[in-house]
Amino acid sequence: DPYLPFREMMEMLAGDAGAVAGHTRRMFPLVAQALLADGPDLVNIFIPGATLGQHTAAFTRDSNWVDQLMTLIERKTTSPDASSLRQEDLFRQYTTVLQIVARQMPILLIIDDMQWADLGSISLLFHLGRHLEGSHILVVGAYRSEEVALGREGERHPLAPLINEFTRTWGQITIDLGQADGDAFVRALL
Repeated sequence: DPYLPFREMMEMLAGDAGAVAGHTRRMFPLVAQALLADGPDLVNIFIPGATLGQHTAAFTRDSNWVDQLMTLIERKTTSPDASSLRQEDLFRQYTTVLQIVARQMPILLIIDDMQWADLGSISLLFHLGRHLEGSHILVVGAYRSEEVALGREGERHPLAPLINEFTRTWGQITIDLGQADGDAFVRALL
């Protein structure tokens, strides 16, 4: 499912997936305004317009961004034009929206089972890794190293070059949880 972990993250940022109501209400205007200003093409690709519409309905119409967001949602729903979008532009918009939100509140992105990630998600993760330095964003990814070592469909696993590049850039980035000592390890790491 293309970009599934990143679609789920964007939906959570916008208050979906059972987020606490007070947190959602406080964060949603920030996410909505970031989408309007720097991520309009993410609507209906990384976050469903229906989800945005439901959350926007909870806010009064006296906010200028509410009307603008409803207009954007309607435009993206009635005349979607994803054919002319370049992956690079979507990645830039996604990164910028995260950076805008992170200026107000730190973000922790957790991606589990990365060994199953699609190539688009791995490419977006690579883009984020190259452009989030200095942001208040921490990306944590979990994967089964033995499955990455085996490769995928007879080829090198697409996650392997990303891990190698991040290790080359930032040094030791992996933690082998199989060698960790449970709670004591977590406490020491924190």
